[in-house]
Amino acid sequence: EDARLLSIGNPDDPTSEWCELIESGEPHVIHIPIDRTPNYSGEKVPERIRKVMPSATWKEETINRYGLGSPTVESKVFARFPKAHERSVYPPELLKKRLTSSAPTDIAKGRGSVLSVDVARQGKDRSVGLVLGPDNIPGFAFILNQNDTTELTAEIVKWCIDHPLARVIIDANGVGAGVYDNCKAETAISNSITAHYGMQACRSKPNAKVYLNARAERYFETQYALRKNKLWIPESGEFTLLRKQMTQMLFQFAGKGL
Repeated sequence: EDARLLSIGNPDDPTSEWCELIESGEPHVIHIPIDRTPNYSGEKVPERIRKVMPSATWKEETINRYGLGSPTVESKVFARFPKAHERSVYPPELLKKRLTSSAPTDIAKGRGSVLSVDVARQGKDRSVGLVLGPDNIPGFAFILNQNDTTELTAEIVKWCIDHPLARVIIDANGVGAGVYDNCKAETAISNSITAHYGMQACRSKPNAKVYLNARAERYFETQYALRKNKLWIPESGEFTLLRKQMTQMLFQFAGKGL
């Protein structure tokens, strides 16, 4: 009951458990920006320590190199968690710009659109639908609430009838196979149903000099779609976890690509 924990570190990863703990307001937090270190405050420390502490020159060079407001400056100079990790694939600001309360009109009408369904496996996993519009009409994601195979099939059929689509692509791997078979048995939409048997995420890409594998390429294709207004994410609460998980995805440069 009387135990205490002293946690010391750099606030450089806003996706970390440490950041969540600090921002919860539960612990007592002491921020130590550069201006409070010995070379600024005049605090007496051994010379060997003073020489390796941040200086005014280092501060100026860091701000000039990375710019005010950058993750590095926020973390290393001002001792604050940045809004996004410097290697975030999907920065929070990008996702915030792409939030919407309703599907774009042309997609809602289903003109030439394609519905892609990722079928949930088990537990808290949720089935998700993604509608892609023709030409330059943005895509729109939504939650399919039913994880039961029969109920999920009924929800897909109803959605397709309410929004006439050019094609429906269903993840036919594992439990998705049952949903695919059930949808094909529905005569009202059977001609529109196509099976997709999954992507080998770890396979190499033709453009291997840029991306490490197919998964990495898909991540950045999604980022491109968000930046080019080709994809929208609902602002409803059920997508809060998805947005949080997306901001936690980081990239790194390697000899084989991103």
